Amino acid sequence: MKAIYLLFILWTGLVGVACLRPEIVGDFLVEVKALRQTAYLNCTVINIDSTTQVVWEQRSSALVISQDKKILTQNLKIDGKRKYEVEIRRQGARTTFMLMINRLQEEDSGNYQCYIQMQATAAVEWPKKMQKVVVLVPPSMDNTVTAGTMEAHEGDNITMICDGSGIPMPNITWTKEDGSKLPTGHSLFRGRRLVLAPVTRDMAGTYVCTADNNVAPPAYTKSELAVFSPPITREVMDSVGQAQNRQFSAILECVISGYPAPSLSWSRLTNNGVEEVRDNEKYTISKQQSKVLKTSEFWYTLRVKNVQANDFTVYYCVAKNRIGTSMSNITLFETVECQGAACPSMTKGVGVKSSPSLFVICALVLLQTTMFTIYLT
Repeated sequence: MKAIYLLFILWTGLVGVACLRPEIVGDFLVEVKALRQTAYLNCTVINIDSTTQVVWEQRSSALVISQDKKILTQNLKIDGKRKYEVEIRRQGARTTFMLMINRLQEEDSGNYQCYIQMQATAAVEWPKKMQKVVVLVPPSMDNTVTAGTMEAHEGDNITMICDGSGIPMPNITWTKEDGSKLPTGHSLFRGRRLVLAPVTRDMAGTYVCTADNNVAPPAYTKSELAVFSPPITREVMDSVGQAQNRQFSAILECVISGYPAPSLSWSRLTNNGVEEVRDNEKYTISKQQSKVLKTSEFWYTLRVKNVQANDFTVYYCVAKNRIGTSMSNITLFETVECQGAACPSMTKGVGVKSSPSLFVICALVLLQTTMFTIYLT
C-alpha cells in the first residue's frame, strides 16, 4: 500500500512539471539611446524546453529578427559590427534572450515584441511582451523656416516662422544675435511664430531661431530683417581739439545708419563756403569695424593730418540714401598740447590741461551759423 502511494505522488509531480506553461517574466523598460549607440532588449523566460523557441520581432515592420540565438533577417556589418546579435544567459530556472541592436538609426525606433513560439499551440496563445526603443535624434530645421533677408517698410506686419524636428520634438526659441531685446520686450521668445507688428526701424537686425531637444547639437537658423528707413547720423564727439603746426593729427568720428545702406561724404566750412573733403594726402577717410554697432550702423572716421591753423573749423558728416539725407557737424578747435592716444608721452609731473581759445570758438560758431544756412539753401 505504501509503494502504491509513493508511485501516485511521483506520477502527480511528473504531470505537474509537464504541465508547467512557458512564461515571460520581469518588466520591460523603455530603452532610450542616442544615434549609433547599442540598444539592449532583455526577454527573460521560464519553463521552456526543446519544443519552444524565443522570438524577437520589430512590430512596426513585422520584421522577425531572431529565433533563439539565430538571426533570421539580413544582418549586415556596420563599422565592423553586425546589426543584430542575440546573447543567451541562464540563471537557475530563468533564461534571458538579450537582443542587441547595434549602430542605432532613427528607423530603429519603435516597439519590439518577444514571444515564445510553442508547438501544437495556437499563435494567439503564445506568451508575448512588448518593449519600446527610443532613438534620440538631434534637431534639424524644417523647410518652413524663414531664412535669409526680409525687407519691410515701417508700419508693415511681419511674421517669422521657424520649426524643427527631432526625437524628442525640439523646443523652438527666438533671440536677437546682438543680445538686445526682442520687440516682445524680452530677450527670448518661445514659439514657432514670431510676429513683428507694426515694424519700426529699431526692429531691424538678425533674429536667431534655435531648435533644441537636449540632444546635441542644437539646430540654428538666422533671419535678417532690413527696414527701409532714411539715414541717421550721430557724431561720436561733437568737438575735437588738437595742437597746430606740430605734425599731429585729429580724428573726427561719425556713425551713420539707414536702409538701404547710405553713402557717406565729409565736407568742411571755409571762408568761401562749404567744400567737400576727399581722401588725399591731407585727409584719410576710413570705415571702422566695431562689435558695439547695431544692425545697419556704420562707423566712419576722418583723419585730418598735420593740423594747421586753417584746419580749425566745422566739419560735416553727410549720409544719403534714396529715402533721405542726414547731417551732423563736428568742430575742430585748437589746444595747447597734443590730444589723443598717438601723442608723444609728456615729462613726468608736468600736465597741461588743454582748452580751446574763446576767440576761436566764438568765431567758428558765428561762421558756422552763416555758412551752414547758405549750404542748406
